[in-house]
Amino acid sequence: MTRRSPLLWIGVAALALSACGGDSTAKSNKASGDAAIADTSVPDAGGDASTNNVTPDMRMPDSGSPDMSADMGDDVTINPALCGNGLPNPGEDCDDANADDDDECNSSCRFTCGDGQVGALEQCDTAIAAGLPGACPTACDDQDACTSDTLSGSECLAQCVTGDIAACVDGDGCCPSACDATTDSDCTATCGNGIIEAGETCDGNCPTACDDGAACTTDVMSGSAATCDAACSTSPVVACVNGDGCCPAGCDSTNDDSCSATCGNGTIEPPETCDAACPMNGADCDDNDVCTADTASGLASQCNAMCVNTPLGCRPNLNDGCCPASCNANNDADCTAVCGNSVREAGEQCDDGGTTAGDGCDANCQNETGPAFRMSDLDLMDPHVFINFSGCRDITNGNVPFNLSPPINGMLQDSITQDGNNDGTLDLSFVAIFDPLDQANGAMGNITVAEADCTAPMATTSCTVDSMGSTFQMGTYTTNTAASCLDALPNTTRPYMPAIRPSTAPCFATTAFDLTIDFNGIQVPLTDVQVGATFVGNPATGLENGLLRGFISEADADAVLLPSSLPLVGGDPLSSVLAGGTGACPAHDDRDVGPDGITMGWWFYLNFPAAQVPTTVQ
Repeated sequence: MTRRSPLLWIGVAALALSACGGDSTAKSNKASGDAAIADTSVPDAGGDASTNNVTPDMRMPDSGSPDMSADMGDDVTINPALCGNGLPNPGEDCDDANADDDDECNSSCRFTCGDGQVGALEQCDTAIAAGLPGACPTACDDQDACTSDTLSGSECLAQCVTGDIAACVDGDGCCPSACDATTDSDCTATCGNGIIEAGETCDGNCPTACDDGAACTTDVMSGSAATCDAACSTSPVVACVNGDGCCPAGCDSTNDDSCSATCGNGTIEPPETCDAACPMNGADCDDNDVCTADTASGLASQCNAMCVNTPLGCRPNLNDGCCPASCNANNDADCTAVCGNSVREAGEQCDDGGTTAGDGCDANCQNETGPAFRMSDLDLMDPHVFINFSGCRDITNGNVPFNLSPPINGMLQDSITQDGNNDGTLDLSFVAIFDPLDQANGAMGNITVAEADCTAPMATTSCTVDSMGSTFQMGTYTTNTAASCLDALPNTTRPYMPAIRPSTAPCFATTAFDLTIDFNGIQVPLTDVQVGATFVGNPATGLENGLLRGFISEADADAVLLPSSLPLVGGDPLSSVLAGGTGACPAHDDRDVGPDGITMGWWFYLNFPAAQVPTTVQ
C-alpha cells in the first residue's frame, strides 16, 4: 500500500467538506439518498445542531464562515462510523477501507509508523526510544572488523544490513579466511599453511638435513620444520686436520695430510730443499742492471734456484724501471706513449706511424673521423647449431665429431683473431665508427657499422673501411646512462648456456639496418639488425656486453647453402642445422616470428666485446 502523508489526507477531506457546504440542495439530496451518513449532514445557516443529530465535535462550520479549514482545526474527533469507508474524513490520518492493524493505516484510521509498535510491515518504529527493542537505527556498527555494516531504508523501514568481508586489505583489522600474512597485514604468520611468511624460513619445504657435499665446509641445521624456521648454514673449515679430505687456507702437507706439497707457500715440505727464501734467489743474484731479470737457475716452481741474469722483456704490469727498446706503453709499465710509433697507446685514438693531418689520424694521434671500435670476439648465443651424427649434436660451443673442425664460436673467434690465409689482414673484422661519440644521457649521433680490412696481428691492428662496400651501413645511435640499451626480444630465445648478455648502462643502441655476417664462409643475411654495447671509460676506449640482434627468414635460411668444405653438412641449407628448420635434428623448435608478426624464421643474437682501433674510411 502506498503511504499517504497526514497532510494529504486532511487536504482531501477539506475539499470534500467544502463541496458539501456549498449547496444546501445537494446536502438534502445526499441526506435523502444515503441514510448511512445522514448524521454527517451540515446544518443550514441558522439551524439547530440538536435537530440535525450532529455532535459538537462533528459539526461542520457555518456556511458563512470565511475560513472553513480553520474552523475544522487539528482536534476534530474521528467519527468511528466513517473510519473504514476508504475516504479521508476529518480527524483521520488515513483510511484504507480495512480493519487490518498490521498495514500502514490501522483500524482507527491512524498511521502505524510512529505508533510505538513494530507492525508486520515495519522493521522498527520511530516512536520507540533509542536503545530499546524496536527502535529505528540511525547508524550501524556491530563492532566486528570482519563485517560490513550498512543502514538500509528510512523511518519505520530502517534496518542494519551486515555482510562478511572477504577481500585481503591491509590495516582494516580483519584477516579473512582466504588471506595470510603475505596478502593482509592484519593476519599473523601461520606455520603449516604452505606459505612462507614473515619470521619463517620455510613452510612445507623445510630441510631435514644439511650437507652441501663440500669437504671444506661444516654444515649445520638450525630451527625446525615444526616451527617453520629450519635453515641450513655453512661455515668454512679452518682447522688443519688429517684425514678430513680438506686442505684449508693456511695449511700445508706438514700439518694436514689432505694438502700436497706446494712450492712457494713459504713452508719447506718434502721433497723441497727451499721455499720462498731459497739460497741464491733473486735478491742474492742482483747484477744492478734494471733491464735484466735476476733469478735463480732451474725452476722456481721446484724450489732449487740458482742465479740467472736474463735481459728483461716487456712487462705490462710491473714497474721495474726498464723500458726495453722493443716495448711500448701497451706492454710495458715503464714505457710512455709515443705518438708516431705505429702503436695505439693510452690516450691515443689512433697511431698511423706519422703526424700528417687529414689522413684520419692527426698529429696528436686522435681520430679525425670519430672513434672506431672493432669486435675482438663474436659468439653466437641463440639459436644454436646442430648436426645429426651419432645423435643430435649441438656444435655451437663444442661437441664436433672427431674434432673435425672447431665449433661454430671457435670458428668465429679464429676468423676475428687470425690471418688464416696469410694475406696480411685478419679474416673477419666488423667496426663501429661514431661520428661524433657523445656519451651524455640521451645523446644521439651518427654511427657506421661495416666490415673492414684490418691488419694482422690483432694487437697492433689498424682498419680500412670501404664506404662503397656492401656491408657499409649508416644509421644513428642513442646513449643511455641509466638503463639497459639492448636485450633479447621476449619469447625469442631458449635457455642456452651461457645466457645472452644485455647491453647495460652506460651504453648505446643503434637504429635498425640490414647486415650480412660471414660465419667462416657462411654468408648469413640478417634484417632489422640492431647493435648495442656498454661503454668502457669516458671517453670510451672499448666496448663490452656488446649485442648484435637480427632476423633471418626461413626462406632466406633455406636459400643459404653451407660450404662444401664443412664435414657432414657441406652443401646443405643453413635451415637444416637450426632447430625447427627442414631436416634439422633437434626435437625442439627455435623458430620465431619476424618483425612483421607473420614471417617465420630465427632471431640471431651474438655477443661481443670491442676495442678502439685506428680506422680510415675510403
